Amino acid sequence: MKIQLCAFLLSGVFLTVSCHKSATPLKTVNYTLSLRPDSTTAHDCYVSILDNDPADGNINVNSAHELVLARWTFAADNYDSATQRGYIRFDSLSKVPTNATVTSAILYLYGEGPDSSATYPFGNSFYSGSNNPSNGALVQMVTGGTWDQTTITWNNAPSATAAGQDTIPPSTSEWNYNVAVDVTNLVSQQVASPATNYGLVLRLQVENIYRDMVFATSHSADTSERPQLVVQYSVKQ
Repeated sequence: MKIQLCAFLLSGVFLTVSCHKSATPLKTVNYTLSLRPDSTTAHDCYVSILDNDPADGNINVNSAHELVLARWTFAADNYDSATQRGYIRFDSLSKVPTNATVTSAILYLYGEGPDSSATYPFGNSFYSGSNNPSNGALVQMVTGGTWDQTTITWNNAPSATAAGQDTIPPSTSEWNYNVAVDVTNLVSQQVASPATNYGLVLRLQVENIYRDMVFATSHSADTSERPQLVVQYSVKQ
């Protein structure tokens, strides 16, 4: 709103008053930001720990280049049970202005094909005819601080909150199970406070054996399998 000073001479008295001129209304402009990092800019991996070997939780498993959500036993470790959770972060989300209104944010994750999973070569545990328990999963916001995919382990992984968490439905196929998760609420918070964008953690809803779900990371040679975050937002200007 613009303010102008207007002067009047009224019965010998000189008056100065403020005259208001209507400002031009702000326009709402819509944008779409598609983020699909490659291996040089991405942060996505998983962490793992064996029940009876606390030191196992100090091992970084980024070299597997997978996002694993699982609870399983391993013959190589005397059939000890292990838990795995995935971590993913999109640093370029900072391109969205902090005063923007996020209207939609969809996280696309892509399942791996036969023989492409080093950790779970048999694929997802739950699918038609498998008779295995449901492997539905959660997407939660990381709140415990930043992390790096080359150094993160189970024991130093930052904590996450269940507040506003989103869900991934149980897999419907053993391989190539692709999902589109609405993470609008979580991303809105990360946009408003880019300094505390510590990413997301992916974990099973029920961490009991035998359940697993596996997705490709940004290291995948097949670029169409790399995780993607598509954000729609608006800014008044």
